Amino acid sequence: MTETTAADPKSSKKKSPRPGMARLFASYYADFLFASFLSWVICFSLNYPAYWIWVTLCVWALETAFCRDRLIPTAGEYILGIRYMTSSSSHVVADIQVLHPKLVLNGILVFGGVVDLTLSLGFLCGWTFLDRAVVGGVALDPPWSLIYWLSSGLLFFMSATSMLGGNRNAVWLVPMVHVWFSIDFHRSFQAWMEMLHHDLIFTPWVSAAIISTAKTQPTIILGAFYLYSFLLLVAVLTISRKHLIN
Repeated sequence: MTETTAADPKSSKKKSPRPGMARLFASYYADFLFASFLSWVICFSLNYPAYWIWVTLCVWALETAFCRDRLIPTAGEYILGIRYMTSSSSHVVADIQVLHPKLVLNGILVFGGVVDLTLSLGFLCGWTFLDRAVVGGVALDPPWSLIYWLSSGLLFFMSATSMLGGNRNAVWLVPMVHVWFSIDFHRSFQAWMEMLHHDLIFTPWVSAAIISTAKTQPTIILGAFYLYSFLLLVAVLTISRKHLIN
């Protein structure tokens, strides 16, 4: 008599993929990015911009400690698709970071999403750096400039989340956002430079270094954005299309 053993359904179940080092690093960066954004808005509103870096560190530490203790994904883990798993049978915390099978992205989408997320939060803070804005070479005064900063930040945020979420809308959303801003920056280049030299408000040292480079070597910043946008469009429309599954 031959003995037959039934296959264990648990052993045959496909395991959820673990996040790679690039995605983990991106989630840590996104955590710090959101903490920086929230801290800057608070410090600017209370007129204490000099304490921005210290408030950022406090917010980042509180976010990490609070979410770790309660197994709640941090902002970076949530937007990068990383979640924590627990054992429902024994209630023992497994503390294993896994990815949803639909969110197995390639490095191009992760990198592009993180960069666009950085641009998004930078634009959302733009009204604290400059009272005015430029669209098509025309300067906008408040409140229209505030609408520009907020809408621009939301557009880049939509572009970032479409890539990080593996959304098929990235095929048309990412080109639309980057082509529009590339054309607008080209038409408004001189007006932006004049505004940076005369209308700039106090900025923290991180953005001050970028703005200082834009003043002294403006073509480098503009050329870097053009190159990034072009390579991102090629990558999203060709290499990464099969990863857009939602």
